[in-house]
Parts: sequence; C-alpha cells; structure tokens
Amino acid sequence: MIPLRSPWSYRFWLAQSIKSMLELMGFQVVGFGPVGAPFDIKFSVVRWMERNNFVKIVVLRVKGIYTSEEEYMRNAEEYDKRKFYYEIDPEEIIKMSEKNDSIGKEYLLVVLPRYYENTFDPLAVVFSAFASPKNLLSKLDHDKKWYNYEEVLRGFKYYTFSAFIKALYRCKLGLTREKLLELASEYGYNSLNYPVLATILRKLADIGTEKLMGILIIFNFTKRKAVFMAIAG
Repeated sequence: MIPLRSPWSYRFWLAQSIKSMLELMGFQVVGFGPVGAPFDIKFSVVRWMERNNFVKIVVLRVKGIYTSEEEYMRNAEEYDKRKFYYEIDPEEIIKMSEKNDSIGKEYLLVVLPRYYENTFDPLAVVFSAFASPKNLLSKLDHDKKWYNYEEVLRGFKYYTFSAFIKALYRCKLGLTREKLLELASEYGYNSLNYPVLATILRKLADIGTEKLMGILIIFNFTKRKAVFMAIAG
C-alpha cells in the first residue's frame, strides 16, 4: 500500500485544526513541542494542578490513509474511496484499550481521517473520526493490518470533534487533575514538578509499540488554555 499523502501531515493538520477550534471557543493554545519538553512559563501545568483547575488530558494516535499502487498511479483528480485503507495493528489497539482500562479512564483514542484533499486540511477535525480503542476492536482481525476505509467506518460509533469536546467536558473521556496526582503518588513521587510531570506524560503516551504518531493535549477548562505536545518515535 502507498500513502495518499504523508501520514505525518495528518497529525500536523489535526493539531492545527484542533488549535483553531479551541481558539474559537476562547482557548489560548501553546505547542507544539515533544512530550517532555519544557512548558511555556505562562502555561505552568504544575501550577494548574496546585490550584485545583479543571484539567483534562488525552492522547490521540493518528492514522494515515493508504491506497493500492494501481489506484495511486492513476493520478486521477479524484481517487476511489472504496480503495482506501488504514494501517492498523490490532495489537496496538489492544494495548491502547488495556492501558485505558489499567488507568481507569479512556484517554487514549485513535483518530481516523476521513479525507485526503489538501483543501480540507484546516477543517481536519471536522473530517476525522475520534475512535475508542475498545469499540474499534470489534472491527479488527488479528491476521490483518490493512483495513478498508469504508468497512471500518460503516456502522461504527465514533466521536465527532464536537462530541469529543463534550465528552471531555462532561468527564466521559480524558484524565483529570486528580488522576494525574494519583499517578504521581503511585510512581513514588511526593510532589509534582516539571521533570516528574514529563516522566508521567511519557508513561501515559507509551504503549510499547514502535510506530508512534500522535498528539498529547492538556486542556484547562478553568483558564481556557491548552498545551499540545507531539508524540514521535
């Protein structure tokens, strides 16, 4: 299979699109550095924890769209979506689901883009499905890694961006400030500082797979601020 475009471009445009949407909601957004990089001092996540702010954390693992070599070489103005595929490792999705279960909250999500045209990049969040790993498992086969675009999305309940934000706000998704502090204690830390926070965030993003292409986002609904971090490997 051949990528219709660089899979990494989806991650970039998804981040930019989420940033634009959050700014429309009155959020101030900073990023886009790697997990563990120093935070902007005006966005002290440690201080958010200390001041009892309403904080939510999610990790989005972004997939790309692929097609057959024959379809790609047609070089047509419009590709046949019936020949679109996602590369999905069932073991990765199982590990994501297990990690969510072990933490006690669904914060690891899979993002499946539903477009390939550059025209729609600024609206990437509108044309993407935010999927629960546990729900996605029902679509997967242990012997396959390529999944037809239409077959995966048809009859599958996923979050639109608006539903995703509502679920975060209503505490149906994402890790809370309290959970982050609880994890710090479980990992043997008595206080929260930048190195400790960076270590915890890396642990949250890691599911033990080599292919990494994702975004970690920390939302502060109290202060209407958000921090974006890249997950790469």
